[in-house]
Amino acid sequence: MSDGGPWFRRKRCGLGFVPVAWPGWVMTIGFVAIAIGLDTLLRERHRIAELAMIAVLAIGLWIVAAQHSAD
Repeated sequence: MSDGGPWFRRKRCGLGFVPVAWPGWVMTIGFVAIAIGLDTLLRERHRIAELAMIAVLAIGLWIVAAQHSAD
């Protein structure tokens, strides 16, 4: 899935990573789509479960970004 280069780079200001290759953009767009889907499915019924799942997804994306970053 990798084209050989880094998928993300560290932000110049603040915390986090920025996608710089297509796999990084796919991961980022996928995260947003899953977060919106969870919000739609679990709206008002299971708010704590939704927030927990989004937090787990965010941590997972952070780990992938760290492993595939330029630094």
